[in-house]
Amino acid sequence: MQTVAADDNPAISTPGVAAAPSIGLRIEGRIARLKLCGAQIGHFLSLGAISTLRELLAALQVERTVELIVLEGETGVFCSGPDLPGLYRMRTDGADAAREFARAASKLVLEIARHEKPVLALMDGVVVGGGLALGGHATYRVVTERTRIALPQTAVGLVPDLGLSRLLARAPANLGAYICLTGAGIGAADAIHCGFADGMIHSDRIEALCEKLANPFAGAIETILNSFAIDPGQPALLALPEGISHAFANSSVAVIAAALSELAEPSAKQAVAAIASGSPVAMQLALALIRQAGETRYLEDSLRAEHHFVCKLLDCGEAYQGIGSRLVDAGRLPVWMAARVEDVNAALLAPFLTPLLPGDGLPAAQTLDS
Repeated sequence: MQTVAADDNPAISTPGVAAAPSIGLRIEGRIARLKLCGAQIGHFLSLGAISTLRELLAALQVERTVELIVLEGETGVFCSGPDLPGLYRMRTDGADAAREFARAASKLVLEIARHEKPVLALMDGVVVGGGLALGGHATYRVVTERTRIALPQTAVGLVPDLGLSRLLARAPANLGAYICLTGAGIGAADAIHCGFADGMIHSDRIEALCEKLANPFAGAIETILNSFAIDPGQPALLALPEGISHAFANSSVAVIAAALSELAEPSAKQAVAAIASGSPVAMQLALALIRQAGETRYLEDSLRAEHHFVCKLLDCGEAYQGIGSRLVDAGRLPVWMAARVEDVNAALLAPFLTPLLPGDGLPAAQTLDS
C-alpha cells in the first residue's frame, strides 16, 4: 500500500492543526482503495487529512486505470468524522481557521458525491458524525454486521452538517429527527432502513469483495456487490412505539420532549433523557435543518445552510462548550446558552438567522467545488 501522510506534505501542512492521520492509497486492478488510517488520534480527520483526500480524489479523476474508488477505514472503525478536538484547539487561532476547516470538510463531501468515478464506501465498524457524511454520499454504500452509527453532534453543541441533514430528512417515519436529537446508535439493518446505506456484506468478505471488484473481467460493479450482499435482518427501529414517531413530527424540540414525556414506554423515557443532555439551541437548529432539507433539491443548498449554523455555533461558543466538555475535558458539564429546551425562544435564535460576514459562508452553488 502506498501511504500518503498529510502532515508529511509541506504543501498542505497547516499551522495550529493536529498532525493528520495518514491516508493509505493502493491501486489494485481497476479499483483505488483509499484507507483512512487514523487509529493514533481516534480516527478523526484533521484538516491536513481532508486536504490529502481531496487531492487524491482529484488525481484519481484522471487515473485512466481506475474505474472505482473504494473508501474504507481500519481496525473496526470507518471514520469518526472531522477532528473536533483539533477544531477546539483552533479556537485560539481565530474564526478563520475554524471556517477553513468547515469549508474544506463540506467540499470533500461534495467531491465524493459528485466524483466522475463511482465511489464505494465500506462502512465497516464504527461510523460517527461526519464519518456517515463521507460514506452516506458515496455512489455505493455498504455496511457490515460490525457497523455502528451514531450522530452525537447536538450533544457537543453542533448540528448535523456535511450534508447529514439531507440524509436524515430522507429517513422514514421521522427517524432522522429521532436519531439526530437523541444520538441513538444504529446498526446495519437500521442504516439500510433509514437510507444511509444500500446493502450489507459480512466483514470477513471485504477482501474477497475488493479482489473481485479489482478484476476488470469480473463483471459490473453492481452485479458484484449484489452477489456479496446478505440479509441484514429486521431493523430495530421498527420496534419503536408509534407515539415516538408522532412526537418527532413536531417542529419544536420542546414540543417533542413534552409529547415524549406523556408516553409510558421506556424508549420514550430514554429519548427524553437524551434530549435533556444536549444543547437546546443546537437541537432546535438541527431540527430546522432537517425540515428544510426535506424540501431542498440540491446537496449544495443543504451544505450551505448547515455551514451557516456551524459558523454561528462556533462564534457564540456553544460548540466549544460541547466539544470541550464531551471530548477534551471529559466530565465537565457544558454551560449551554439555554438550560432547557423550553427556554429556547425566537429572541435566542434570532442571531443565528443573521447573515454571515462576507467570505465566511460557503460560495455559491456553481463555485462550491472550487
